[in-house]
Amino acid sequence: FTGDHHFILDYLVEEVLQRQPESIQRFLLQTSVLERLRPSLCKALLLEESNPSLANQSEELLKTVVHANLFLVPLDHEQRWHRYHQLFADVLRARLQQTEPASIGRLHERAAHWYLQQKLHDEAIHHALAAGNNDLAAQIVELEADSRLRLGQQITLQGWLERLPWQTLASH
Repeated sequence: FTGDHHFILDYLVEEVLQRQPESIQRFLLQTSVLERLRPSLCKALLLEESNPSLANQSEELLKTVVHANLFLVPLDHEQRWHRYHQLFADVLRARLQQTEPASIGRLHERAAHWYLQQKLHDEAIHHALAAGNNDLAAQIVELEADSRLRLGQQITLQGWLERLPWQTLASH
C-alpha cells in the first residue's frame, strides 16, 4: 500500500489525523517534512510568529504523539530520534501539500539551518535543496567538499553538485 491508496488515505486522515487536537495536527503536518524527528529540531520548525507557544511545546507534543501511538517509530534506544511510519508520513505530506503548500519550503529551510548548526551536512543539503534554496545548499557543499574528497566520497559530492543548477555552481 502507498499513501495514495484512497481507503487508507481516508482512514488515516479522517480517523487518525482529524481526531487529534489542533496543536497535534499542526505538529504532525509541519514535522512531516522531516525524515527523523528530535525535540529541538521540531522546535526549530515550529517557530513562527502566529503561534510561538507551539514551538515551546515541541518536546511535550512529540511525547504526546509517541504515547498516543501515532505511527511514530523510535530510532535509538534513548528515544532521542524518531521517524513517522512511511505510510503515515506520506499521508501527512500529502495533507500538508493540500492545506499549506506555501509553508513547505519554509519548513525545509528551517530544517536545513538546524542541521547545519548541528554539523549534519548531508541532511542540511537535502533540506536546502528541498526548500529550493540552492545558494544555501551550495554554501554547505563548499564547506564539505574538501573533507568529502579526502574521505573518498566523490560520488556523494558529485550527486550534490548534479542537483544544483549550473548558475548556482558558477557563482560559487
